[in-house]
Amino acid sequence: MPDRSLDELIQGFLDHLAATKSANTVRSYGTDLGQLSLFTAGDFRYDETTLRAFLRRYAVSASSRARKLSTLRRFAHYLRRQGILERDPTELIETPIRPRSLPRAVSQSQAEAVLDSAPEVETPLRDRALLEIAYGAGLRASEVVGLDWIDVDLRQRHARVRGKGNKERMVIFGEACAEALRAYRDGERSPAVEGDPVFTGPTGRRLTTRTLQRVVKVWA
Repeated sequence: MPDRSLDELIQGFLDHLAATKSANTVRSYGTDLGQLSLFTAGDFRYDETTLRAFLRRYAVSASSRARKLSTLRRFAHYLRRQGILERDPTELIETPIRPRSLPRAVSQSQAEAVLDSAPEVETPLRDRALLEIAYGAGLRASEVVGLDWIDVDLRQRHARVRGKGNKERMVIFGEACAEALRAYRDGERSPAVEGDPVFTGPTGRRLTTRTLQRVVKVWA
């Protein structure tokens, strides 16, 4: 048994965290460990059986179990460095797999309704070109704003895209998209101040994903 109570050890751990972590993070750890102290009535019981029982009581969902288990592991690491624990009792406790929901795809009719909406905006040609290439080529927001003109062939209607992990792939798009890109390039595009991005803002800087998200919200 340690010469300090569980609450004293928890407070020492939180003080240690406060030197490098935000107040919200420290508060979150404190909440989890406060529940552990309540569960053990302040007794220092930091073994696998006790921790499993604690998680069954206080972690009703996979996400809360994963968070609390992360707290218990961080605390166990601290206790081992303090020489209080010889081994980590959380090593054999499995981290739950959090269910991931698949993104909801936009149907063809929904996409066409957005493109046909034509709201009153200051940059209709740019906005339509953004939406056409995003939908027509199936691009992520970051891929749309990351396009350079050297990567786009309007005559052959294809583009080279850099996706996650800086991996490149070729995508194709239709004539409607090509026409929208030409109209924007020749009508509304501000000259770029650096590089040659397809989409620029009023100051000539590359468009941001936040701007694209605002465009989608307005048109949808």
